[in-house]
Amino acid sequence: MRSLVYVCCAAGLFVAACGGEDDTAAAAASEGCGSSDACEVGQLCEAGACIPEAAEDASSAPWVDVQGGSDVQTGTGDIYEDTAVATDSAGLGDEASDSDLPPVSDGSSDSDGQDLEDASTPPDVAAQEDTPSPGDSVDVDGPTPACSPESAGTGLAQAASPSFHVAVESPAPLLTDLKGKGFQFYPDGNLTVLSGPEGLEVFLPVGTQTMRLVGPTLSALVVSPLEPVLAPTGDINTPHQGYAGTNTVLDCDGSRYAFFHGENHAITGLPTPPGNPPPYHATMNRATAPAATTDFQVDASPSILSSAGAPSYSLPKIAYGAGGGTVFNPEGDYLYLYYFDWDGTQGVHVARACKTECGAAGSWRKWTGSGFTSPAMPEQLLAPSGPSQVLVPVSPAAFDAFNSVSFNTYLNAYLMVSATESGIAMRTSADGLQWSARVPVLEFAEAEDATLAQLYPTLLDVETLSRDTTGRVVRLVYGWQADDLGQLAPHTAWSAKLELVLPEDAQLTGADLLPLVRHYNAATGDHWVTTKGAGAGYAVEAVLGQMPANSIEGTHPVYDCDLGGNHLASRFTTCEGGASAGLMGFAWSTPAPDRKPVYRCFTAQGEALNHFLSLDPACEGTSVEGIMGYVK
Repeated sequence: MRSLVYVCCAAGLFVAACGGEDDTAAAAASEGCGSSDACEVGQLCEAGACIPEAAEDASSAPWVDVQGGSDVQTGTGDIYEDTAVATDSAGLGDEASDSDLPPVSDGSSDSDGQDLEDASTPPDVAAQEDTPSPGDSVDVDGPTPACSPESAGTGLAQAASPSFHVAVESPAPLLTDLKGKGFQFYPDGNLTVLSGPEGLEVFLPVGTQTMRLVGPTLSALVVSPLEPVLAPTGDINTPHQGYAGTNTVLDCDGSRYAFFHGENHAITGLPTPPGNPPPYHATMNRATAPAATTDFQVDASPSILSSAGAPSYSLPKIAYGAGGGTVFNPEGDYLYLYYFDWDGTQGVHVARACKTECGAAGSWRKWTGSGFTSPAMPEQLLAPSGPSQVLVPVSPAAFDAFNSVSFNTYLNAYLMVSATESGIAMRTSADGLQWSARVPVLEFAEAEDATLAQLYPTLLDVETLSRDTTGRVVRLVYGWQADDLGQLAPHTAWSAKLELVLPEDAQLTGADLLPLVRHYNAATGDHWVTTKGAGAGYAVEAVLGQMPANSIEGTHPVYDCDLGGNHLASRFTTCEGGASAGLMGFAWSTPAPDRKPVYRCFTAQGEALNHFLSLDPACEGTSVEGIMGYVK
């Protein structure tokens, strides 16, 4: 991925469906029978009619094991050994870039761009007596049917899909040891947090590879080992020739599994467009390590999922296949893989597998619109697999991508966070298939001289750091194209605390708004307007209002600058040639009934300028430069 090559991921789950009477059995009953040989298995012929055979004691009745199609390869040999590609092996490609644009509409998608609430609705389904409540463990006492990914139902309980809003606190850099060791472009997908013998273990895509960090807390993580735990091969006959970014690490049945987005950069035969990463074909893959280690070896049959459509390699499209998937691991029998399909119907899709299979190749089935019945595993390198139904389609101007999905206990809803064409947003779902309209979280920071995009969001519960079960207060970890001062740079990890607020609840924190305070130094005649507190010699002159702490919808960044002792607030990342003390906050860009304009003013003091902010349209009798923005 390495940039805005968006892979959307939603949760595709539905409740148990009731089928009609079997056609063959119905025909036998209507035609009558002369003996039990004319009836279906499990039926007897009595009085000329087929009737169910009397059941034995339920505890001894065998369970039917429905295991999907027999054409799915499950062997451990190299399934790609006869698929060598007649081109030279390519290298690992250029350094990661943030500049490739999401292929939201290339003419191959049959999506009409509708929101999910207008998309195809799954059929009516039966009651959910056998579906676990969210967060509850599955009862394994007594005889239990063998798990099959093709079984009816979702394995998840019906939840809610309420309205809510998000309060967003100030951003702060995270995973800074990566930057200190020279890494860039991280996170390049979702990250996983596990508890291990060294405290926390964090796995994430960095550049074109997967790195691990360890430490006692998220703010004290260090890179360990210094080498990637999973890396591209450079071999054209592998799905991860040019990229191996792990979005989920899962401990299962005594082993550790990495589910990674693989890219083959050599297969397309296309040149790399200027300012973009190389064109690639993506698949979802799995690697295995002994428990509690990082000794990952890519599985002999690595690809667990591929696109439903065949590629047609042609610029300007650069992303092909399917990938960017993140595994949702709720309570119950199933794992759910949310991914983006570039060559099928573009948008968010889902597949599921039984936990007993630990997500191995051949165990995943795609959601088709009526069930999880379509094989996900390709039979050859980068070949298409079965059809699938889009959950959140793209439109010519909008997409959701790089999602992580959790069950949120506060909302009683399945919660998806996504990167979009303009920032980061959330959606809720009652069943994991139908998703609400977007709830905005962050918007690209639009400075006067640069756009600073937010990428690759992951939601973690603020207390447990779980990605699968979250609560009212969560931590958003994301890539932001900004350095520590908020100036344009290759994306690195940032974090912000979020509070989810239902309409009937009062907001618990006020940290999403920062006081904008004007200070004055009588000795120098300098005004300093900031949210951070001024230095020695400055006295508070006025509180101008409150401004958003982060780049919420409809805002722009404001920088705290020093131009040779003349403090000024600026909308330029470059501080108009001055020194930057970083972001002071964000101002609204448009008026509203509860907002007031703030004007930037200046007065000449000999050859020096004195800039300040004021609520007075006349700038208190000095020169007016214009409206800096709007505050509350």
